[in-house]
Amino acid sequence: ALPKTITKLMVPPAVPLDAAAVLLMLRSASPMTVVALVLTLFLLAQAGVPATSGFMAKFGVISAAVDVKSYAIAIIAMLSAVVAASFYLRIVMRMYTGDPVAGISDGIGESGELHVAPGVWIALAIAAVVTLLGGILPQLFLHFADRALLG
Repeated sequence: ALPKTITKLMVPPAVPLDAAAVLLMLRSASPMTVVALVLTLFLLAQAGVPATSGFMAKFGVISAAVDVKSYAIAIIAMLSAVVAASFYLRIVMRMYTGDPVAGISDGIGESGELHVAPGVWIALAIAAVVTLLGGILPQLFLHFADRALLG
């Protein structure tokens, strides 16, 4: 069984999932759920999951190692990425299946809800969009990198 915070965001199969539906679901979700989802995105990017900027970064480094025939470095990089991904996935699993840590009260109100400042929401949203765009449309960022290198 999934925790209640996850089931609030699930959509019945008959409902088409579009951007507007996702935004409505996130608006009605608790702040803790949204923060957990964004942190999950960031951890998956750190792990190098495709469609995130982390994948493009890992792919670029490993490709560069293979291009110069440094196969040992490429293999070590891939193995360390697998080990790191297991740690990141443990954190994600703990976030959704574990009990909240007792004694943490910063940002949590009397009702038990997490209070997040508007500026933090904006920063999280920008970072999440950049993380996804960097994986889905990496040429947007690679163009700026090329221009910086070429002057």
